Formats: sequence, structure tokens, C-alpha cells
Amino acid sequence: MMASSKKGCLIIIGTFFREGTQNQDKKETATSYETQKKASDSHRRFANAFGMDIHILAYTTKWEETLREWYKGSTILFKPKKYPLINDFLNDSDINTVKLQYDYIFLIRSDMYIKEYLYTVFNPTWERIMMCSICFTMNNYHICRAGPHNQIEPRVNDAMLFIPKPFFHIHRYWFDTHTSWIQYKYTCMLSDKNMGFIIESYHDSDSYKDMNPVYYFVGRCEHGYSICNNTKIPAYYQLHPDKDSNMDERLTYL
Repeated sequence: MMASSKKGCLIIIGTFFREGTQNQDKKETATSYETQKKASDSHRRFANAFGMDIHILAYTTKWEETLREWYKGSTILFKPKKYPLINDFLNDSDINTVKLQYDYIFLIRSDMYIKEYLYTVFNPTWERIMMCSICFTMNNYHICRAGPHNQIEPRVNDAMLFIPKPFFHIHRYWFDTHTSWIQYKYTCMLSDKNMGFIIESYHDSDSYKDMNPVYYFVGRCEHGYSICNNTKIPAYYQLHPDKDSNMDERLTYL
């Protein structure tokens, strides 16, 4: 774990007390209560380890008071929709206050259990926007096409997102999606050097489909192994590639 004087904010977004796989809408069961408590405990431990404040943007639930107790001292905003957006939490005026308080923002999903390995790879001093990983390569799910020449760009694992202070101004695009790399590059006009990946191997965002080394989603079974066998992403997208790596290597060579 890297010590740092940087002050961060952990923003947790989504539906709490959720149970089931993708596209299932089951929640607020006895089982989901227990699994959410496990996830929430992991959120608090991680935030405490790095000295982060916690802010929560959540779908309304009958257990709102329980969440207030679990995340005592945190700011919690409940919204009557299933997938609340970061702009429900931060508007243009709010972001100026955030700039004064924090050096970075780290966004995660509400149903995520944080594994120990994230403590090892997480770096509060990152100067780039950091996305979780590139999606797994099965059926070419790791690539998207965009730009004036329809070039290949990474398809992003959208489970978490790190934003350092220099990029707070593009908060309207903070909501992490599979096309985040494209949005930042072609809409926000950032360069590839402004972005990176927390995990430098291929992993789908859904831990039910593919094991991930830094998290899993509670309320659903975790896949038993890495689909891509923890294969490294191209050196071009690594923060500290081996000195012998081909720095011109991109996803087009896969």
C-alpha cells in the first residue's frame, strides 16, 4: 500500500442490497442484506486505509437508515431511480468545492467487494484518469472502434474509475462506461497519455463471467478463474512497461 499526503474521496454509486446476475432486478432480501454488509465493510476499510472521505449516491431502499448507520459520517444522497448518475451528485458549482477539498476522486459500484490486491496496486498519486482494465478478449470484446478513421480503441471494464484533480472539470463524463476511453479521447480531447488502467491484464467487468483480482460483485457467484489467464495488455497501455517492450504496440496488433 502506497502512503500519500493526497486527500481523496471515495464515491459509491448504484443499487444497494442487490441480488442476482446482470439484468436481474431482485433486491432487499435477507441474503442481499448480508452480502451488502460484507461489501460495505470492505468499502469502509479501503477508505480508512487511504484516508478517504466517503460520499454515496444510491437508489432508494427500505434500508436507508441501515446505510446511514454503516456509513456513519458520510454524505448519502438517495435517488428514486435504479442507475443514479454522478451529475445527480455534483453539478458545476459543486465541483469547485470538491477541488478545494480533494486531490482525487475514486468511483466504485455499491455492490462491489474490494479485494486485498487493490490495496497493493492503488496509487493516490496517479496523474492520469485510471480505469479498471481492458475487457476480456473473448469474441473481441476488448475493442471498440471510433474516431475519424474508425480506429480500434480499448473497451473499458467500467467497474471503477480514478480521477485526479486536473480532470475534475470533465465531471459530466465521470460516469464510467465501456466506451469511457473513447469519450475522454474524442469528446474531452484527452490524449492516450492522460489515461491508464489499474489492472494491466484483461478482465470483463462482471465478476460472474470473469474473475477479477481486485473486486467481485456480491449477490452473485464469482467466476472461478480469469478467462484470459491474466494475460498482459499491450505495453502501450501499461504505466511502467518492461524496457524491452514495443512501445508502439497497440490493440490493433492483437
